Amino acid sequence: WDLYSLEHGVHTVAKADDTSPSLLFNELSNGALRPRALFIDTDPSTVDSLHMKYVLDSSNYVKGKRCAADLYTRGQSCEGKDILIPTVAALNRLVEECDRVTGFHITHAAAGGTGSGFHELLLDVFSDEYAKVPLHNFTVFPSTQSASPPGIYNTLHTLSTLVRRKGEGIVTVFDNCRLLQLCTQRLRLKEPMFHHTNHLIAQV
Repeated sequence: WDLYSLEHGVHTVAKADDTSPSLLFNELSNGALRPRALFIDTDPSTVDSLHMKYVLDSSNYVKGKRCAADLYTRGQSCEGKDILIPTVAALNRLVEECDRVTGFHITHAAAGGTGSGFHELLLDVFSDEYAKVPLHNFTVFPSTQSASPPGIYNTLHTLSTLVRRKGEGIVTVFDNCRLLQLCTQRLRLKEPMFHHTNHLIAQV
């Protein structure tokens, strides 16, 4: 969202220089802009750690009471189902604020419990309620050097889900290993962090 804000002239005070930022931002009654986005995780600490510079209220965040422990089954059957109803409610609210929905973007990690298991639940929602709206998945696959056995298991489930739904949207795949190589070899970063790789993803 830092990049989106830069492109549309949205400052830290959440005002815009751009005359038409409404594709990505909802203008509030006071003239401030709020991203048309949901930040979702079964792990409450992950959501709580987000420090956004924009005008966001609690409905832009959906968090569980405990994390999915990097397990697909918990993201799909346990903790994931606990946050499904509030996620759908928050999604519908964002849709209602739009004059016309032109598409959805989902960014998720294939190796995570939420990114794999809950992602499958979320695709069911889009298939049932927004089948005619274009959907674009940005899927981050794990590095082979750091992937844990559960992460590999989760990734296989994610791959199976995306292949099974290949006619329901577009998928852009990111190789986490390659992202790290770009950070070290091209950007000359000695110890790349998540925000560095996330910035590369945002460029796409």
